[in-house]
Amino acid sequence: MERAKLVVVMPALNEEAGIGSTIDELKTTLHNYDHQIVVVDGHSTDRTVELAKKSGATVVYQRRPGYGGALNTGFLYGLLKLKASIFLALDADGSYAIKDAPKLIDCILRGEADYVTGKRVPETKEAMNYPNKFGNWVISWMTRSLLRIPLHDSQTGMFAFRASLIRGTNLKTQGWAINTELLKRAVEMDLVIQEIPVTYRNRLGKTKLGIVKGGLANLAVLLRMMRDAEPMLLFGTFAGVFVLIGILAGTGVAIEWLTTGTEKHFITAILSAMSVMVGIQLLAIGLLADMIRSRTTYEKRDMQFEVA
Repeated sequence: MERAKLVVVMPALNEEAGIGSTIDELKTTLHNYDHQIVVVDGHSTDRTVELAKKSGATVVYQRRPGYGGALNTGFLYGLLKLKASIFLALDADGSYAIKDAPKLIDCILRGEADYVTGKRVPETKEAMNYPNKFGNWVISWMTRSLLRIPLHDSQTGMFAFRASLIRGTNLKTQGWAINTELLKRAVEMDLVIQEIPVTYRNRLGKTKLGIVKGGLANLAVLLRMMRDAEPMLLFGTFAGVFVLIGILAGTGVAIEWLTTGTEKHFITAILSAMSVMVGIQLLAIGLLADMIRSRTTYEKRDMQFEVA
């Protein structure tokens, strides 16, 4: 890794408030590294593209929607066009202290880890509100439990990894859950994962993720993690709930029939039977998903990129 090519991938959508200063700070901090900064623009309507190009970054237009789609575009561009050895993912809103970036990169260069995440340490109380803190805690706890990796901030916007992680991999996540998909892939490849504290500051410009939208995104991440990492846990849990409801509802019906020889609650009996049947079907789906979860299919990559 002595001649490693570092590619910094920065998703951006209407980030004119912080894009220029973030790139300038990156260039100063990474001047000793063979690096290139790639801004993946989601078709901004402000001066984001203009300021990014003026600061010396390569601007590539996003090929698929969402945060995950932006990162996927940047990673593929860096891998196929720039021959990247190491990737550093970074938000373009100035919320991360650039001075901490070498900590993540050097950890990989020294051979201590293959994937390094930045554990956010808020500089102020306003940098991360309580709903975001709680949502991040839940997601990170699920990540530790399901993927069995000791991370306390799995949804950080600053992380670095060896390019070999995505070579031959087709990332499919378009939303915020791409961090989880990358970590899952790293675990499957038996890569060494570490976490390093980084300073988290107030973002420049308006946030794109509200409290309600963030909560729904966190819930989607949880369900996706359970589906991909532990399908039996997800489907088995729902199966158990439906079977339990069916048994509880059917117990009274069964007792009535055994004691009186008659049955007056036909609707309850039908719903009870249907609930048990749904539970059994969910259990079967979980078993099937658990059998095929290790199989991975690869799609042909589109190597065309629209550069600003």
